[in-house]
Amino acid sequence: MDDNFIGNKKQIKSDMLPALIEWRKGKTGMPFNTEVSINLADDPELLRLMVAAGFETVFVGIETPNEDSLEECNKSQNKGRDLVESVKKLQRAGLQVQGGFIVGFDSDSPSIFQQQIDFIQRAAL
Repeated sequence: MDDNFIGNKKQIKSDMLPALIEWRKGKTGMPFNTEVSINLADDPELLRLMVAAGFETVFVGIETPNEDSLEECNKSQNKGRDLVESVKKLQRAGLQVQGGFIVGFDSDSPSIFQQQIDFIQRAAL
């Protein structure tokens, strides 16, 4: 398990994923899952390699659909993007996405619960 598997994209793409792909040739077996940041959706080559290496599920710290709360928790890679579309890119690539969420930021209003539900349903998490 790695807190953010794609933290060093260059090394993952050049060393680890090609080695996993080679190792899995002709084998059936357990799928891999890991934690990633949402900016995985910005790298089609990395997505392709992860799926080819046997990754099936990724856990993504979405945290919140509220931009003010993303600012509050310094989640810069989540800010200013269509989070639903980013999740859907991961899903279209062949990954099941599990989302992590937080409520209780200072900028959250009582409507955050419904906002979270609506986001989860739109993103099919």
